Amino acid sequence: MASNTSNRNYYILGALAILTIIAFLLINYFSGRNQSETMAPTVENLNEEILQLESSLLELELVVQDQEMETSDLRQLLQEKYDQITFMEQRIEELEQKGQVDEATIARLRQRVETFRQTTQLYERYKIEINELVIDNNRMARIIDTVVPNLQQALIDCQDGRGVDPGLLQENISPTNEVPTEEMVPVLRADNFVFTAQKGRKETEFTSTPTATGRVKSKDLENLEVCFDLIGNALVDNFEDRLFLRVENPDGEPYRNREGKHGLITVNGIEKVYTTFGIANYRKNQVQQLCIPVMLEDGQNFVTGFQTVRVYYQGKELGQVRFLIQ
Repeated sequence: MASNTSNRNYYILGALAILTIIAFLLINYFSGRNQSETMAPTVENLNEEILQLESSLLELELVVQDQEMETSDLRQLLQEKYDQITFMEQRIEELEQKGQVDEATIARLRQRVETFRQTTQLYERYKIEINELVIDNNRMARIIDTVVPNLQQALIDCQDGRGVDPGLLQENISPTNEVPTEEMVPVLRADNFVFTAQKGRKETEFTSTPTATGRVKSKDLENLEVCFDLIGNALVDNFEDRLFLRVENPDGEPYRNREGKHGLITVNGIEKVYTTFGIANYRKNQVQQLCIPVMLEDGQNFVTGFQTVRVYYQGKELGQVRFLIQ
């Protein structure tokens, strides 16, 4: 009798243990499922985030109309919008990889985000140039306000036969010390980017523009050559100097070139890591094509996703473009 009772107790304990294990597995399953569903992007979430981005760009449109806004502040604000747009593109890429959304929906989301990127690039390309021209105009106006009264007085003196001090006249008509040479840098720009992906003996060339993002397969990419046109206006004189290239992964982190060519530069008062550099031998009123090889240091590889390439000179960004590694 006691033996039967003991066996029954064992059966009960065994059944309870099995039920406990099953309950534990079910809880983990549904918990993991809920967590993945919460973390994974959905079309509804992306639509909401895109609406928020659209609203923030409308605010940006109002901000850039402020003529008193410093160029550095505007650059920082534009960079924040670029970061938001890049995040949206990564979310769409993740949604596409899961294969749970039709291609038409993915294309529609991409088109909306690409439109925002083009709008932001227009603000950057034209508004900042306008700001720089306004600064130049204001400085020239101050120079003219100083020069004209003195020249008028000189003419009066000539008419009265008193003569004019040549040194005073020369001082007023040649105010070269008041013209800032640093203002020449913003009219120097990098454009028309062409890339060559290298893997062994195979080379794959592709282009990328603000309106058409270039693409390359990861299996074809081990090293990269970045070529672009260096374009300046009539105010840019001949120079031979380093131009710095920063290639960023989808998280915004810079790749580092082997052979110790990477380092630090200061951009708008902030230190940034550059990937590598090239030597520009610019000639006035000529377009120079510059090609810079990017060979990553040991232990680094190009990762899939959207990459951003930026060109810097004398602490200012001359141009940027993105491409996609698939």
